[in-house]
Amino acid sequence: MLIAGIVSITRDNCNLDPLRIYWYDASRDGVLSDWHKKISLLDDVKVRLGRIGVNGQRKGVDLRLGLDLVEVARNGSAKVAYLLSGDDALAEAVEAAQDLGMKVVLLALEDKNRYLGIKSVAEHLAYKVDRILVLPQELIFSTFTPATRAVVPGSETVSESDPQPATTPSPGPGPGSGPAPATVTPGDAGRQEGHAHHGQ
Repeated sequence: MLIAGIVSITRDNCNLDPLRIYWYDASRDGVLSDWHKKISLLDDVKVRLGRIGVNGQRKGVDLRLGLDLVEVARNGSAKVAYLLSGDDALAEAVEAAQDLGMKVVLLALEDKNRYLGIKSVAEHLAYKVDRILVLPQELIFSTFTPATRAVVPGSETVSESDPQPATTPSPGPGPGSGPAPATVTPGDAGRQEGHAHHGQ
């Protein structure tokens, strides 16, 4: 549902069909998990994996996204890339893709309480993209449900977690590792579209 919603929003925004969605995540030894395989079988979706280090950190995900973004721009496969990520490390890849003639639009979640009006996006990255397109709250709430508050018996500890997928668990391979959003890259009017996606 999330992927279909993002594709619909980007198609309406640029009047082009998507070439592909790149879904970025990490796994042990770069091996597809069962959830990654399910995502890979979705139409027009390509899963790109980094690695999970010994300390549980994701490695190489941003690098893969940046390389793909620049390569798609260099090949002229798409005119516009829609990037769902807030990572400052992608700013240079965005500039390189722009230098090759591609427009880069940042997809972001609205947060009126923040300086930029969006959440979890590095200012440096926000200043580099050509435009920011805010995803509607309805899309997020239709695909994710807030976790309930849990009170641990015999203590005053209350835990509350971030929203979780409404229908399926995270395809990520370990704790704190969820699906990385995708960069959506719509293609030329006379070509088939392209997408790519990453996030943390």
